[in-house]
Amino acid sequence: MWGYVYALGCAFAWAVSLVLLKLVSHHSEPLLLNWHKNLWGLLGLLITYALVYGGYFPELAAWQHGLLILSGAVGIGVADAMALWALKKIEGSQVAILEALYTPMVVILAVILLHEWPSLYEAAGMALVGFAVVTISVQKARLQLAPGSLLFMAALFLQAVGIVMIKPVLPHAPLLWVVTMRMVFGVLVSYGLVRWYRSEASLFRGLWGSLKGGKARLTYVGACLMSSYVAMILWVAGYKYNEASVAAVLNQTSTFITLFLAALILRERLTKRKILASIMAFLGVVLIVAGG
Repeated sequence: MWGYVYALGCAFAWAVSLVLLKLVSHHSEPLLLNWHKNLWGLLGLLITYALVYGGYFPELAAWQHGLLILSGAVGIGVADAMALWALKKIEGSQVAILEALYTPMVVILAVILLHEWPSLYEAAGMALVGFAVVTISVQKARLQLAPGSLLFMAALFLQAVGIVMIKPVLPHAPLLWVVTMRMVFGVLVSYGLVRWYRSEASLFRGLWGSLKGGKARLTYVGACLMSSYVAMILWVAGYKYNEASVAAVLNQTSTFITLFLAALILRERLTKRKILASIMAFLGVVLIVAGG
């Protein structure tokens, strides 16, 4: 029961995060924003872990810690930076549809890494989701995927790799330890990307100074904590207490939430094409779940 609650809660938290990050992304460089949000998330996680577990450190095998390190570096440090860069290029409602690729990616990776083979229903669902993504992301003028869409798809793939690879570790480690370990190395990698891109003197002043007024700064703090603290804990919890395919499908309900939040808050036009693509994507997810 709680596994479903965590996964659905993650869907809502992530949808809110995307809209808030979309608002903040216009005022900052993606690499800098990624590092900042990861720092806020790590701060919250360290405080929470200390309050819940104190000085307890679980005994895990070297390969298990290695998976957590790699998962954080790739799934947070690199993938989130790519996703934030893409947010500057595409609409929030487009993001909602492109996110539908996440579930088929998890199913495919589960075959490769966890040896879980899709049924006929799951294969049909993946095809339907893929068609929905093409419908919303192909530019009208020419049959070519926009660079922002391609970048966001690549980010989703790395995020899917990052979460599926740690599935074997989840039964053997406390939830907060897994999330915190991933975030530590996500912070380190995102900091490395920032240092590679710009000088240290402007690491903090550049972003904070670009946010004019208390409302903008409150939105920034909310975006960071919601994405790297609240949504991150609920996301990993959903995978810890559910099968990977079930968690992925429940997470996918964020598609509808993001679509309508983008129309409500970002004032993006809710076209028939977007609604149709969203419905196709959701039906594809239903087929995948039925096959599972």
